[in-house]
Amino acid sequence: MKVQKAGNRAPDLGDLTFAEGPLVDRDAILREICRTGRYTVEKGYVDSFFGNISYFDGKTIYISQTTSSLDELEGFIDPVPVDNSSTAGLSASSELPAHRAIYLDSAYRAVLHGHPRFSIVLSMLCDEKNCAIRDCNRLCDRARSACGVPIVAGETGAGGMADRSPRQ
Repeated sequence: MKVQKAGNRAPDLGDLTFAEGPLVDRDAILREICRTGRYTVEKGYVDSFFGNISYFDGKTIYISQTTSSLDELEGFIDPVPVDNSSTAGLSASSELPAHRAIYLDSAYRAVLHGHPRFSIVLSMLCDEKNCAIRDCNRLCDRARSACGVPIVAGETGAGGMADRSPRQ
């Protein structure tokens, strides 16, 4: 019998379902964010503190708070007006600027930004010979990818990811 290691298995998408969208009701949005965050952790895609999630209803970005656990988001989601007309975003994820940039530049309504541990390791690798950049994960300005998935370099939060995130 072949034993399959937990980190080396195909994702189980059998019970993956999402609420019919677009979501407009605040309570429905909060429930779906919490359910999706919990699902992401329970399925082992990320550890509980390794990511952030948001939903945009056209006026408000509902986003997980800084240091919140994706599997325990009830009470830890900030409703942030996209026009910055309130201070509701003070405890929001440091990735709020990146989420806002994606919403303002695209038709996307939801962002799940996960940090799977092996993806993090892969994003730090540079396969260019004699590369002068020491921190490719933060400073590289060339297009890179890991296993065909684009890597977005930059500081977390307001430090540059918002300007470099793909919009399409």
